[in-house]
Amino acid sequence: MNRYLAEMIATCKLAKKLELSEGDPGQVAVTKIGGVPLWPRGIERPKCSVGHPMSFFFQVLLSDVPDFGEDDTLFTFHYCLTCMREGASHYGVHDLEFQLKNRPVGHLGYGVQLFDSPGRLEPDAPDAPSGQVIPAQTVAFERRDEVMSSADYYGDGVYRGPEFPLRIPTVEEYWQRRSTQAEYPVDEGEFRDLDLPDFSNEACSKLGGWPSWYNYPDWLVCPHGNQFTFVGQLDFEALEDGPWGGGGRGFFWVCPPTCPDRVGEMVCQI
Repeated sequence: MNRYLAEMIATCKLAKKLELSEGDPGQVAVTKIGGVPLWPRGIERPKCSVGHPMSFFFQVLLSDVPDFGEDDTLFTFHYCLTCMREGASHYGVHDLEFQLKNRPVGHLGYGVQLFDSPGRLEPDAPDAPSGQVIPAQTVAFERRDEVMSSADYYGDGVYRGPEFPLRIPTVEEYWQRRSTQAEYPVDEGEFRDLDLPDFSNEACSKLGGWPSWYNYPDWLVCPHGNQFTFVGQLDFEALEDGPWGGGGRGFFWVCPPTCPDRVGEMVCQI
């Protein structure tokens, strides 16, 4: 086995591919898309900063995410479809330039909420005021091993996760590899042709594993100065009503458990 394949296989980690079917399991602490969220009674459903009721897109029980252990936290995501239809889509934490051109300063058209011990929550009324209801989908999982994408392998060195001894090369190292190491693939076509049975990074909706970047690697640092943990991604085929519904992918993140006052975040690439 050449050096490149050995390095790639060293990045192998577990992911859970989402298998979707119609139906809403109800206001319970499970991973699901659309329908009615598990939302605490007595707390108003989320609105964007302009005041539009936002639509519930999905929720993830973090204990379903590989490597999260028994993390008893519910990650919920809402998005403002009204703003999107008015030409003010929001693409996540890095959307500042577009935000300043198209919306009032400080406008935010999506929201991530975290709830501890969600099994103990008393849910609000199913018909509580909210944005457009997204078609409900029940989630099952297909467990699979995968390696990081070529975008991360040939990335800019941002990711410094503790799971593996591999260090992603800097841009200078990348170009050196391309010019001097014949055993390394030099483009996406060669990368896809590698013999990595059952390990390839699949561009699908999933929890855990490695991001399947639509554009470029975009690992985030949380407000506490730690690297955000990758929760998962939703492909355009799984959530056609989202800002990435015409083609693209949403990536979702949460503070590691060691952070006080954990928060979640989103990046959309189209």
